[in-house]
Amino acid sequence: MGTPLPPNEPGNLCSYCWGPGKEFGETPTPRVLICQLFDLQPAEHWDPTLEQYLWTEHYLLQTADPCVFNISDGKFAWTFYFTPTATAAVVKHIVTDSDAFRASIAIECQLSFASDIIQPIFEYAMFGSILARWNPEDLE
Repeated sequence: MGTPLPPNEPGNLCSYCWGPGKEFGETPTPRVLICQLFDLQPAEHWDPTLEQYLWTEHYLLQTADPCVFNISDGKFAWTFYFTPTATAAVVKHIVTDSDAFRASIAIECQLSFASDIIQPIFEYAMFGSILARWNPEDLE
């Protein structure tokens, strides 16, 4: 379950977070960001038969914008992105167009933060947190 592991290789430079003097340092920007959700609680559109799609690691691929990573596992669309002033993530249930996770934190280059969803109406899940990481091997 989850998305298959793509090759571990350097991606295009996301200059907001990677590079000299940046939060993540001079290591190359990864082409793949590994994301996982924790502690979600069911909301209005929750489907227990799809839980395994939310709890497994997903391998988000860098897009044409080097600071945006996304993937679809067929049930959920995952997006994680860095901007000059914030970090954000959205995990959207494709069929109901409801969010399982949605958050924007006004701190750049964050890898872990809590969901903004705190009420169950119109949502897939609420509360919870996301963790992003990458594998530094083979990136040099």
